[in-house]
Amino acid sequence: MGDSFPPITVVPATYPQTSGDKLYVARAGVAEMEADMSDDCVSLLKECSSGCKMAYDSIRQVREYAKEEELKKILDSYADKHEELEQKTISLLGKYGKKDKEPGAMAKMYSWLDTEMKMLMNADNHQIAKLMMDGCNMGIQKISEHINQYAGADEECEAVAKELVKIEEDFMEEMKAFI
Repeated sequence: MGDSFPPITVVPATYPQTSGDKLYVARAGVAEMEADMSDDCVSLLKECSSGCKMAYDSIRQVREYAKEEELKKILDSYADKHEELEQKTISLLGKYGKKDKEPGAMAKMYSWLDTEMKMLMNADNHQIAKLMMDGCNMGIQKISEHINQYAGADEECEAVAKELVKIEEDFMEEMKAFI
C-alpha cells in the first residue's frame, strides 16, 4: 500500500510572475502521498491499539493466578504501560478522525480459552511467565510485521509502534526471572 506513490508532475504556474524566472509547482501526486501516509498511520495505530488491548486483557487474566507479590507488581506495571500506550494511540487516531481497533473476536476468544486451560492445569508463576513471554513474542512479531507493512506511516506513528515493541521486549525480559 504505501510502497509506491504516483509521480509528481511539475507544470509551469499560470499566475503572474514578479520576475522573469519561470515558476514551477507540483500539481499531482502530493495529495495521494499524504493520503497513503495517513492511511498507513491509521492502520499502524489501529494494530497497536488492538495489540495493547490483547496484552492488557491477557495480563489481567493471569494476574488473579499470580501468587508472588513481585510478579503481581510486574504484571500491574505492564498492564498500566499497555493501557497508557493504548490511550496514546486513541489520541493519535483522533487526529485522523478515526477510532481505535478492537482485537478480533476469534483471536480474543482463543487467547482467553488457551490461557484458562493452561492456568487450570498449572496455575503457578512459572506458567504465568511462560504465557506472558509467548504473548510478548507474538506481539513483537505482529507489530514488527505491521511496521514493515505500513512503511508509509509518519515518524510519530512509527514511534508508537516501536514503543510497543520495546514494552513487549522489556516485559519478556522481566518474565525470565520467573521461568
